Amino acid sequence: MRTILAALVTRYIRRNGLRSSVTAVAVMLGVALVFAIDLANATAVASFSSSVNVMANHVNLQVFGAGRGFDEGTLLRVQAVRGIAAAYPIIEDELIVGEREGDPESGEVLRILGFDVTRPLPQAVPAAQAQFDLGAFINKQGIILSNRVAQRYHARVGGILHAFAGVRAVRLRVAAVLPAAAPGLDSSVAFVDLATAQDLFLKVGRLDRIDVIADPHALTAIKNRIARILPAGTRVIEPAVRTNEIERLLRSFRLNLEALSYVALLVGMYLIYNTLAISVVQRKPEISTLRSLGAGKSEIFTAFLFEGALYGVVGTIAGLFAGAFLAQGAVNAVSHTVSTLYVGSHADSVVFTTAAFIKAIAIGIGSSMLSAVFPALEAASIAPAIGMRSAGYEERRAGGKRLAGLAGAALLLLAALSARAPALDGIPVFGFLAGVLLIAGASLCVPSLLEGVLTVLRLLSGAAPSFTLALQAMRAASRRYSVAIASLAVAVAMMTSIAILITSFRATIIDWSQQVLQADLFIKPPGIVDASFSGRFQPEFLRRIARAPGVRAVDT
Repeated sequence: MRTILAALVTRYIRRNGLRSSVTAVAVMLGVALVFAIDLANATAVASFSSSVNVMANHVNLQVFGAGRGFDEGTLLRVQAVRGIAAAYPIIEDELIVGEREGDPESGEVLRILGFDVTRPLPQAVPAAQAQFDLGAFINKQGIILSNRVAQRYHARVGGILHAFAGVRAVRLRVAAVLPAAAPGLDSSVAFVDLATAQDLFLKVGRLDRIDVIADPHALTAIKNRIARILPAGTRVIEPAVRTNEIERLLRSFRLNLEALSYVALLVGMYLIYNTLAISVVQRKPEISTLRSLGAGKSEIFTAFLFEGALYGVVGTIAGLFAGAFLAQGAVNAVSHTVSTLYVGSHADSVVFTTAAFIKAIAIGIGSSMLSAVFPALEAASIAPAIGMRSAGYEERRAGGKRLAGLAGAALLLLAALSARAPALDGIPVFGFLAGVLLIAGASLCVPSLLEGVLTVLRLLSGAAPSFTLALQAMRAASRRYSVAIASLAVAVAMMTSIAILITSFRATIIDWSQQVLQADLFIKPPGIVDASFSGRFQPEFLRRIARAPGVRAVDT
C-alpha cells in the first residue's frame, strides 16, 4: 500500500504543488470560518454566563423584578421562608464612563452591581483586599473596578471616577482595582455598595434582584414557597435559567452565522472534488499500470481517499491556526451585535472550547474525504487495458446529464416546498434544508446548462478551428467544468444574497425612520444606547425640556 501511495499520491502532489496548495487553502478558509464563528458564539454566551453568576457563589435561586424592580420589603419576606440559608439584595444597572462632550457615540457601558457588603464578596475581590478601603467604599460612594477599566480611564485607588447615571453626572471614589484576568469575571462589571447603587440610580427602597441560598434537596418546594409571597411582576428562577434563556435567544443568530461558514466549506469541497477528478484523468496510465501489476480496486480507492484526507488534514491544521487568529475579530463583531440587538455582553478574550476544536477537525477532514469519494470510485473503476491507451481521456456516460438535470429539477422543487414549511421550535430547519437543496439542485442542473451554452456558442462561432477545439474540450470534460462552475456560482450567489439582504434591511430602516421619526430634535442619554443600556430619563428632566422656550411638544 505504501508503494501505491507513493506512486499515485505523494509524487503527484509534489509535481502539482500550486493546485494542491490552492485546494488545501480552500479547506483552510472553510475550517477557519467554522472554527472562528464557533469560538465567537461560545465566547459571547460564556461572557454573559460569567456576568450572570459573578455574585452567585453557592446561590441556587434568584428573585427578579420586571421594569423598575420591586419593594425592598420583599427581602424580609423571602428571608423568612423555611429552607433558606441566606438571601442577599442586589441592584443591577448601568453607568457610562469615558463619554466625551460632542461625541454621542463615545463612552463605555459598565454593568453595575450594588451588593450588601455583609454578604460574601465575589471570588476576585479578596485578591484586592490589601488595597480595599471599606470605609470609603460605603461612605464615599466607592466603586470596585476591573484592571482593564482602571487602566483605560487612568483610575487609581483613592481617585475619582467621573461617570453618567442616565443623564446625571456622578463622581465615584475608586475603592479597589481587581487584578487582571480575574477568573470568571467580566471586566465590564463594577461593584458598589447597595445604598450607593440605590442613590445613584434613584432606586431608594427598591431592589432589582435577590440572591437566595436554599437547601438543594428541597429546591422545588422552596421555589414554590417563594413564588407564593412575591409581589406582581416578580419571578423566582435558578441562575442557570438566565443563561439558557440567552442561549435560546441567540440560537437563530448563531445558526445563521454557522450556515454562512458552512457555505465557505462547501466551496472547498467542490475544489477538492475538481482537483481529484483532474488528477484521476491525468493519472490513468499509472492507475492502469498498478492494476496490471496486481493492485486491487479497493487499494486504488483507498489511495485517492487518502489524498482527499491529506488535503483535509493539512487544511484543517492551518484552518485551526487561522480560525484562532480570526476569532478575536469575530468575537468583537459578534459581541457588538449581541449587545446591540439582544443583551449586554462584553468579552475580554476568546474562550477556546474542546467542542469547537473537535467539531472543526471532524468537519474539515470529514468533508474532504466525502469530496474524494466519487473521484476515488471513478479511479477504482478504470479498466487497466483502456486506461493505459487513453491518457487524458474522460469517459462520457450516455444519459448522465439528463439524469443529473432531472435530479436537480426534483431537488429544486423540494427546495421550493421546504422554504414554505414552518419553523420547528423557533428554528428554521426547513429553511436551511431549502438552502442545501437549492445548492445541490442547481449544481446538478449545471451540466445540462453547460451543454446548452456550448451548443449555442458552437452555432454562433461558425467553423473557427480554435474555438471549435475549445468547445469540444469543454464538452469532453463537462463534468469537471460543471463542478468548477457550480462552486463559483455558489460563492457568487452567497455574496450577492448577502449584499441584497443588507441593502434591503438598510433601505427598510431608512424608510421607517423617515416615516416615524419626524421630530425636529432628538435627545438621548450619553453613551452608546444599545441592548446593554436602558437609557432612562428622570421625570424632572423631561419636564424641564417641555418648559423650554419654543418647545411645542415632547414625546418619549
